[in-house]
Amino acid sequence: MLNPRARRSSTAKALTGLIPASLLFGAASAAGDGDSLFFADENVCPKDVIVVPESLSRAHGGAADAHPVRLAADRIELLDSEAVLLTGDAQVVRGAQGLFAERIEYHRDDDRVDAQGGVTLHEPGGDRFEMDSLTLEMGPRTGSAERVRFQLAERGGEGATDAGPRARMRGEAGRVHFEGRDRQRLEDVSLTHCREGQDAVFIKATKVTLNHATGVGVGTNMSVRFLDVPIWYLPKAGFPINDERKTGFLFPSFGNSERSGAIVDVPYYFNIAPHKDATAVLTYLSKRGVQLRGEYRYLGENHSGSFRGEFLAGDDVFGDDRYAWSHDHTHRFGAGWQVRLDAQDVSDVEYTDDFRNELDIGGSSFLRQRAELRYDGERVDFNARLQDYVRVDPSLAESRKPHELAPRLAFSARTPRSFTGGLFELGVDSQFTRFSHAQRVAGDRLYVAPYVSMSLESVYGYVRPGLRLKSAGYDLDNTDPGRDRDPSFSVPVFTLDAGIGFERELTLGGRRHVQTLEPRLFYARAAREDQDDVPVFDTGGGNLSNIGNYYRDNRFFGIDRVEDANRVTLGLTSRLLDAETGRQRMKAELAQIFFLDDRETTLPGEDARTADTSDLLADFRAEVTRRWRAGGSLRYSHETRRSEAIRLDAAYRRDARRRVSLGYSWDRNASEQVDFEAHWPLGRKWQLSLTQRFELNEGERLSSALSLVHDACCWAARVSGETRRRHDARDETFVLFSLELKGLGKFSSFR
Repeated sequence: MLNPRARRSSTAKALTGLIPASLLFGAASAAGDGDSLFFADENVCPKDVIVVPESLSRAHGGAADAHPVRLAADRIELLDSEAVLLTGDAQVVRGAQGLFAERIEYHRDDDRVDAQGGVTLHEPGGDRFEMDSLTLEMGPRTGSAERVRFQLAERGGEGATDAGPRARMRGEAGRVHFEGRDRQRLEDVSLTHCREGQDAVFIKATKVTLNHATGVGVGTNMSVRFLDVPIWYLPKAGFPINDERKTGFLFPSFGNSERSGAIVDVPYYFNIAPHKDATAVLTYLSKRGVQLRGEYRYLGENHSGSFRGEFLAGDDVFGDDRYAWSHDHTHRFGAGWQVRLDAQDVSDVEYTDDFRNELDIGGSSFLRQRAELRYDGERVDFNARLQDYVRVDPSLAESRKPHELAPRLAFSARTPRSFTGGLFELGVDSQFTRFSHAQRVAGDRLYVAPYVSMSLESVYGYVRPGLRLKSAGYDLDNTDPGRDRDPSFSVPVFTLDAGIGFERELTLGGRRHVQTLEPRLFYARAAREDQDDVPVFDTGGGNLSNIGNYYRDNRFFGIDRVEDANRVTLGLTSRLLDAETGRQRMKAELAQIFFLDDRETTLPGEDARTADTSDLLADFRAEVTRRWRAGGSLRYSHETRRSEAIRLDAAYRRDARRRVSLGYSWDRNASEQVDFEAHWPLGRKWQLSLTQRFELNEGERLSSALSLVHDACCWAARVSGETRRRHDARDETFVLFSLELKGLGKFSSFR
């Protein structure tokens, strides 16, 4: 089955197909926001429980035919050899099927009952019917009843209680025809998924057929009423009476957008197989035209993926065709082998601003297309990748497009330590890449890095020396005159990583804790080799901005540069651990690099670096209580003798509805920002959410969102406002409204 938490998870409630002229609407819209607005738990919005009499509860859910008929009443009268009259608290019980009334005639020859006066029928599946009168053949379940009130139970034992099953649906009917064990035909019907006493949302129809075998109800002259106001009418429509997926139309979505005008989404769901489904959505935008959107999802034992696409012919506002598509596929062949495909494209750079980005396409001016084959083994790894980029913004020069990888082949191998007596590990990392580009330096690159490492470890510390030879050679095209077409380098790199741990016990808040003190030393040494003629294809960085990077053997990220390192990193970590659970309550880190030589290997446009020390980095994380967490980091420059960057954050979480976080970040050379996020109930059925991001230096609000949700148990509504920055740096503000009707679907407005 597909992941029920995936986007459009509501397709599990789509409806079955009828004749072509029919219209079917399902339980939730696949076109709009896939997240349900309902948030209240069963303490706030409990479901009705169908109370099962004690005489039936032991046999509830079992096959009624396997049990004998039991008759009981205040008075029992034999009418003839095949008929019995029961009066006064009359009961006819067979296993989990039971009939209760003031007067019952039971005919043994055809297993038929005629009941009047306060009639109640309990079916083996848990359904309960109350009616004025009933005629029913109990074996085949055929018959009819007048003036009926009913509760339909959740199937499969979902949410069952000791008193009985939970009700999924309830309603009233002028007349009910029982047409078999799993089918009822109702006339003059009112239906709702809401609990008793909540009548805000109802389906009314002249006729409804409930088929429990298929999990579908079909109504004729059906209208949806909200607060007793009809909001939708269909001459014939189907609706779900269980949670199984079915082919058919989903509930439409309606909205309005300043840029697109009135919007109507009509989605259709295809339940292809238990592991495959698809959704097609026809969208009318009054200012732009008609858009077709679709998604196909599949999930197998060894593979999964999706296709998503959108197309709008002749956008009346944009003046051209608009489209977007994405494809993602993963196939696992076993024994460590797998294939990954990842591609996406849009017609123009403004697409994600003008339309809902349901394809999760990034806002970059270049979109990546990638195909990858990889093998992950215990001693050998292999990766083959083809990668290219699609230019989305035509105003950008072709020269700014990243290189195409055609292909990139990577291979790594390592020996077990037992091969060298348990002391050493021998290995090699290698990579061949062909970089292709029409307007920039291109060519082939071969990288090979054999290495040997040792690990000496004990309970109180470790020492890990290593030696690696990083070699790369190039065969270049499109080079400038006079530049080397086949540059190369070979740089030996030595590293030494050593640490020791100290512990002490202490008591805080009446609980035993263990505090650690963990000094660490890391040394990196690499010879300097001239790399100025080496192109920079995919290498960046050069700034070690976090503590983890202080323990790398190369300050550059990529192959095209190897740092001429001669440096020592000193670090200190302290942790506070709960002695009983091992839970980490606090972690504090300090680290600094001491450079023993200048660094003359640089990226193009950079100057040699001559500072004797790096910035001092400090990081702190603490679980103050079970609900409170706090942290922060500091980057301090010895050269300027002042702080260069600060980050502080705190978060409170009581439960899913009560969450608050506050973050502050400042960088002397970048920006100063404050981020605030809060989700808090304004009562048992009201939920407020607020997010804010401010740029303090410019006094600007970068983004803001506010939403208020009301969960009335039977329906839920949300109004939200958002201001955000477009790709062209303009601010955009919009207000959204959503209404979700329990068991039916959601109406949503769009930006």
